[in-house]
Amino acid sequence: TSAANVGSQQQGFRTVVIDPGHGGSEVGAVGTTGLVEKDVVLDISKRLGQLLEEQLGLQVYLTRDQDIYKEKEDRTALANNVKANVFLSIHANSYRGRGVHGPETFFLSDRASDDDARRLAAIENDTMEFKGPTGGDSDLEMLLWDMAQTRHLRESSVLAEMIQSNLNLLGGITDRGIKQAPFVVLKGANMPAVVVEMGFISNPDQEAQLTSATFQSAIVSGLLQGIIRYRDE
Repeated sequence: TSAANVGSQQQGFRTVVIDPGHGGSEVGAVGTTGLVEKDVVLDISKRLGQLLEEQLGLQVYLTRDQDIYKEKEDRTALANNVKANVFLSIHANSYRGRGVHGPETFFLSDRASDDDARRLAAIENDTMEFKGPTGGDSDLEMLLWDMAQTRHLRESSVLAEMIQSNLNLLGGITDRGIKQAPFVVLKGANMPAVVVEMGFISNPDQEAQLTSATFQSAIVSGLLQGIIRYRDE
């Protein structure tokens, strides 16, 4: 890509919507010592938004900037309304095995890439009642109902790769790879969109990391560098 083309792409890359997962009565995952997903994702989302504004001069919108409940459709509707260039939904994972750790990045698919991805999407999606025009709730019906995100799947996969590769640079992290799953929160996004699971609150060591300002800064930096790489690509 020529320097002129890169400059043109960067000039057209103006708006990012960050979606701190859960909120209000929807607390999300809870760690063994009480770390709550809805709180940590809001903190990190705010820090990321501030850096994107200060360092890249971008217009940043958060789907929530306080501890309130937001319907998933409203989150992507905001991104569509402001014509965002990318949509990032920030979460923290949990698993029945406490030793599991590391970040994961997802983009949309009608079929999950593995059983764990399917389980995670089911957990996230069950926090709201899905209502399509047919009243059905199958993964395939969900995808056929709203084709918005399917037009951006290639770009979403690139965005996921850029973010995951930078998060993998965090110390002691195992690469858990790019995954796909039928996340309801991604289905209506009319731009490249990903779900970022920053780590596993269910792992006591990772829960402690996620409460650390140093580790949070590293995550924010990894997300920032991933967005910069995507913008430049």
